[in-house]
Amino acid sequence: MERLTLPRHRYALLSARAAIVEGRGERAEALELYEEAARRWARFGHALEHGHALLGAGRCLAALGRAERARERFVVARAAFQRLGARPLAADVDARLAALADLGTIAP
Repeated sequence: MERLTLPRHRYALLSARAAIVEGRGERAEALELYEEAARRWARFGHALEHGHALLGAGRCLAALGRAERARERFVVARAAFQRLGARPLAADVDARLAALADLGTIAP
């Protein structure tokens, strides 16, 4: 990442690494990467990527059995997607929130 001079390139690489690690099933490591990506995208002001990173963090938290923290990430991601008018992404988050509620692990 040191050779990437623009912050958005470094943050995109971080997000990509998080997705790859998540795809390998290494949820705890992916969670750390997504959380860092979310912090960086938020500071950078890129709402869509911030939402994607929060969505990834929420997926990892849910897979790790941490439903309430997953819900927190999903709610913030959904708000970002709604502000952008990204209805399909907001609907995806809504489905994930409903699935968490259906498990009976958190309040809807």
